Amino acid sequence: MELHAAPYSTWHDQRFRRSITVGHVADVIDYESGMPPYRQLGVILRTRIETGQITRRLPSDKTLMQEFGLALGTVRKAVALLRAEGLIETTPGWGSHVVPPEDRPQS
Repeated sequence: MELHAAPYSTWHDQRFRRSITVGHVADVIDYESGMPPYRQLGVILRTRIETGQITRRLPSDKTLMQEFGLALGTVRKAVALLRAEGLIETTPGWGSHVVPPEDRPQS
């Protein structure tokens, strides 16, 4: 009896890809694209903020880790990216909150 393992891409797709679409950006972390996962998560969260799906508090790091199957460091790097862009503010013990559009720096 000969066993055949599923190709990497099949396992990879089943384990790590989701096909939920938000606006024009899919809520998918695609490990085969050239973009690092933290940047992909940053794009997804930025889109959710800009479309009004996230209006106040960002989901916790743990929630984002579970939703996207990412490591804590990857999630924190994506949140830091949004903070550097002026889209969110983080207060220790209170979490990260969306900055109102009128208070954001002009790009």
